[in-house]
Amino acid sequence: MHGDLLYSMSCSKKQITQYKINSLIELLTVANDVLDNKETQTLARDCADLLIDLDATKIIVQNTGILSGFDSLDVMTQGFQKSDLIIIAGRPSMGKTAFAITITRHIVKTSKSSVIFFSLEMSTEQLIRRFLAQECQLNSQRIQSGQISSKEWQYVLHESKAIANLNFYIDDSANNSVGLIKTKLKFLKLQGKEIDFIIIDYLQLLQDNQQSDNRSQELSLITRSLKILAREFNLPILVLSQLNRNLESRSDKRPLLSDLRESGCISKLSFIYIGFKKLANQTLFNFQYKKIKLNNFNQKTTKLFTPETAWISKTGKKPIYRITTESSKYLDLTSNHKLLTLIGWKRCDELKINDMAAIQVKHIQSRRHLLKSCSSLTFEHIVHINITNIQTVFDLTCDELSNFIANNIIVHNSIEQDADIVIMLYRDKYYNKEAESKEITEVIVAKHRNGPIGTFTLKFNTNLASFFNI
Repeated sequence: MHGDLLYSMSCSKKQITQYKINSLIELLTVANDVLDNKETQTLARDCADLLIDLDATKIIVQNTGILSGFDSLDVMTQGFQKSDLIIIAGRPSMGKTAFAITITRHIVKTSKSSVIFFSLEMSTEQLIRRFLAQECQLNSQRIQSGQISSKEWQYVLHESKAIANLNFYIDDSANNSVGLIKTKLKFLKLQGKEIDFIIIDYLQLLQDNQQSDNRSQELSLITRSLKILAREFNLPILVLSQLNRNLESRSDKRPLLSDLRESGCISKLSFIYIGFKKLANQTLFNFQYKKIKLNNFNQKTTKLFTPETAWISKTGKKPIYRITTESSKYLDLTSNHKLLTLIGWKRCDELKINDMAAIQVKHIQSRRHLLKSCSSLTFEHIVHINITNIQTVFDLTCDELSNFIANNIIVHNSIEQDADIVIMLYRDKYYNKEAESKEITEVIVAKHRNGPIGTFTLKFNTNLASFFNI
């Protein structure tokens, strides 16, 4: 019977469906276990192997996620995937909101996906006006002032009706928090409205329910909560974020991961552990490590944890502080990087003499020592805080735990640690008036947890506040 099925499939001119392939693989696997004849057994195994290879190498023509409409970005990401947290970052006037609106238009017009836009800065009216401006190819100020022809007005009316029927929701509450957003999503679900994609404009305006006095720690909690939200509802969340203004002082103002607000870096002279090996940060970068295994500290179990996947990247030269403890342990880091203290995470520039920093007492040489790692941790007084010089610095980003150990001191990740994709916008014309084209925007995919990174360009029409493929 099984042979008849294989024969009929091989002779048929009809396309073999995935269901038939899977069914035959199951049948051949069973047959392979019970056949005694060696030659027949080999044939069955060969057929099974052939079909398994066919299944593994078949071409999937459609992307697996929600497409942005930007060709180069969609090639890199294969679409925004479910449970992904995507950060779009840039300095003011780089077009972050315009970028998000362009993506929104593409999603709601070319797919059945529903989008909700949480706008903490713009009102619903302003957002719809910008949406209309892109859709009608008209300047939003002309629409607002009514300086349009009768023909253009008819077009605006037509597009307004079309927009009203799209699966697009706007929430312009100025005091939204992650908890409140979660409640609203559940309420929409009760109404039978399934949301497939969330956009938040922007991160720094989100409220934190815990009302932390430390804004740096607060933003880290918010990004962690957003990642949890994305996983809970199994949908992508795109969040806009400001970049640190310190990049304005650099000659090359192209943004780096470390320019995300509240991010920090450590010196190239720092030592970190890869598994149980101690290596200098500079050594890691010289050997082009992109993914490494780090030791981390689990605050819930108060134990060290290894290995943890992390990404390492060089972020340029910056002013450095040296933090020294009572046992002469020290770490060179930027002002906004955080250390674990007795009262929680504190930025380097918020630390004071006699603050207690978490220290790894012993080197962990094996997994046996790792099991006893709880006794290897203590807190020491900080005895010196000095500004040293300008050094080459690095950024490390971990997956699960929000910290790593450098020079035996427990330090925090940057806020992009929870993001699956970090995209940065840069327009040279904004800083360089002599730039060849004011319409070209560089889109820098600085982090991609499950795929490639790189840079591509888009055309930015300042009159329409809209992005276009080149």
